[in-house]
Amino acid sequence: ITALLLITGCTSLQAENPPPLTTKPAPTTTATTSTATPPTPAPAPAPVYTPATADGPAQNVPTPILPEKAKEFSKEGLEAFARHWYTTLGYAYETGDVEPLSAITDPSCKTCSGAKTSIARIYDDGGWIVGAKITVDSSTSNFASVPD
Repeated sequence: ITALLLITGCTSLQAENPPPLTTKPAPTTTATTSTATPPTPAPAPAPVYTPATADGPAQNVPTPILPEKAKEFSKEGLEAFARHWYTTLGYAYETGDVEPLSAITDPSCKTCSGAKTSIARIYDDGGWIVGAKITVDSSTSNFASVPD
């Protein structure tokens, strides 16, 4: 009712006091419609890495990503790959996921196969490994490129 009274009041005021005549054309207005967009939800906080404890396995362990440098056939590339390999081994220890390690390890490496089998067995039996995070503090190589 209030809205009708306001509209009626405005209409009757305009009828009693018409706007003055001018020689300029009246400005045109364009009606626009706006659709209300719902507010964008705040992004979920990034999961936080939690190391394994006696109470449970590690959580939110970041999956290692092969650095571009590790793809180079150079001393620096070899060192970068070695750091990545050990990081990936640590990831397997912490998560039980040996696939990334298998993807970068020669199948004929018996030591590697033994480690992957042991890790898989522990996790398949419902266990986990505490203190398994591997950090490479430094690496070095006597890398020498040879013709073959």
